[in-house]
Amino acid sequence: MPISAAEAHVLIAAAHAHAETLDIRVTVAIVDEGGHLQALSRMEGAFALSSQIAESKAVGAVLWQRGRRIVGSTPVRAPRLLRGGRPVS
Repeated sequence: MPISAAEAHVLIAAAHAHAETLDIRVTVAIVDEGGHLQALSRMEGAFALSSQIAESKAVGAVLWQRGRRIVGSTPVRAPRLLRGGRPVS
């Protein structure tokens, strides 16, 4: 199911708001069903390379059609910095 730019920005805003409640800084990548980047937003203070990591993890989640826990632990358990990526349905 395609995602509109407006929907992508709503998801980013929600993710940033949740990160604020946890007092963490995140980067959010939104990709379409083909793994093409639709939107990306890095919070101020987020790790500098997190943009590339977030996009790669989002693409991997779509192409493997798996959630963040599986992507973050396949084939080996990833460090906390690299965990993330969740398909939106």
